[in-house]
Amino acid sequence: MADLHTLAGFKTNTTYIHGLQSLTASYGTREVTAGGDGTVYPTFAAIMSQSPRLTWSTVAVKTALDAIGVTGTAITSSATGVFYFRKIDGDTGLPATGSVHRTATLNMGMIVPSRLTMSQGSVATISYDVYVAYDGSHNPIIHGTSAALETDVNLSAAFTQGTFDLNGSILDGVQSVTIDFGINVQQLSSDGDVWPTKLHVASIAPNVRVQLTDSTANIATLSALGTGSASTDSVAYLQKLDDNGNRVAAATEEHISFTFEDWLAVADTDAASTGGIYTSSFRLIPAKATNAIIVIDTTAAMATS
Repeated sequence: MADLHTLAGFKTNTTYIHGLQSLTASYGTREVTAGGDGTVYPTFAAIMSQSPRLTWSTVAVKTALDAIGVTGTAITSSATGVFYFRKIDGDTGLPATGSVHRTATLNMGMIVPSRLTMSQGSVATISYDVYVAYDGSHNPIIHGTSAALETDVNLSAAFTQGTFDLNGSILDGVQSVTIDFGINVQQLSSDGDVWPTKLHVASIAPNVRVQLTDSTANIATLSALGTGSASTDSVAYLQKLDDNGNRVAAATEEHISFTFEDWLAVADTDAASTGGIYTSSFRLIPAKATNAIIVIDTTAAMATS
């Protein structure tokens, strides 16, 4: 009977990130077929190219942001990326012990944040894309079957929906905030290689969507055509959950802030239904300012007024 495994964690350079929720690997294989001589079937098939990409998510938002940053980080032979897969004991059905677990090791690539989602009543998650390349020596993804896992630790922090400061005013009725980091990475190959050998950040165009129940405030703040500023910050906050409690105090510098210095905000959608709550949403489009396009502080106090 085949062994069973489950997702265990991810190590980038020297940082082990717990709290993984999902992982999907897309190998991006492009095959070609050829025929001729009047035959209706292809008589030849080959792999033309392969551009692997992995997508994963975690609730360990602070650990991930501190390790990877707002524009991503490189994977190299001296700072590898390793996914761990925990083996399930065939007799007990519980996690197995010892050097029996699977790994997927990357020696060249780039990790970039994809989307952060926070919503009222839920634990925040952040997802990442990993673009993989060929370093000239190793397969892009190297699979191992006899690894020991990193020492298990309890999840040290979790976060949920916090406040949103738009143009210097705290909004009421915020239900969710979604930050799409908008990082477009291209995988480039040449010289007949089957795998990409270069990675290139073509553009970074973040987009933030805020949904709230106070539609009057939304309309009044934005006006019909929207609003913007190059001088007054807008800030989204992730509120830290208190382990074995409820919320960490807003003034305690353990929350996470996302600051947008130069931005445009425009109305997005309004929705209502019989028996439902009227909701209104707007999109905030950050632009490049003096600092990074999004400034992240993982040791922030949370504004409430």
